[in-house]
Amino acid sequence: MTARIVANDVKLRLADQYDGSTQLTSFITGASLLADKVSTNDSDSLLSDADLAEIELLLACHNYMISRQMLESTTVGRATDAYRGQTAMGLDYTPYGQMAKMLDVTGYLAKLDMPIRPKAGSAWLGKPVSGQTDYIDRD
Repeated sequence: MTARIVANDVKLRLADQYDGSTQLTSFITGASLLADKVSTNDSDSLLSDADLAEIELLLACHNYMISRQMLESTTVGRATDAYRGQTAMGLDYTPYGQMAKMLDVTGYLAKLDMPIRPKAGSAWLGKPVSGQTDYIDRD
């Protein structure tokens, strides 16, 4: 599917956070692919085209901000930079990603953003009961 938004939409939403020179095509493409997956998972047709366009726009802004990292503070003397958050936070790393998750009433983005946890299990590795020797019969 084609993108629902254009570069100028992203520039306007980012406002003064946009550096004015970065090409936004790759950010829009990634956001479009993800918005398409949200649409595919919308089996109850809860999201309108306008909703999907807004989600795509927010995701494109999120992708751009991730690429820039969000500078929290900087010091010129002794050159210190500090960045806010961790990219491991997923969509929660930026306000744009947080809003995209909130607008996605299907829950797809929230589910996608959840950490994958290994599942523990157990299995009996001994003989079946019919093949076991009673304790008193053992040597």
